[in-house]
Amino acid sequence: MSEQKFKIGDTVQHKSSSLKMVIAAYDPQESVFVTCEWLDKNGNPQEKSFHQDTLQRYRPPSLKISSI
Repeated sequence: MSEQKFKIGDTVQHKSSSLKMVIAAYDPQESVFVTCEWLDKNGNPQEKSFHQDTLQRYRPPSLKISSI
C-alpha cells in the first residue's frame, strides 16, 4: 500500500494545470488514485480520478503588478 500524499478536503491542482480541485476520496482498492471535484466554467460540479503523483498542492496564480 502506497502512502497517501493528500487528505480528503485538500485543495490541489494537476501538475500541468492551474485548475483548483478538491480531494474528495481515495480509491479503496488502489490508494494512489484519488477522486477530485471542481466546478467547471459554468459552475457545474465535475469529478475525475487522478494518480496522486500527478497532483500538487494548489498554488494560486501569482499577481503580476507592473509599475507605471
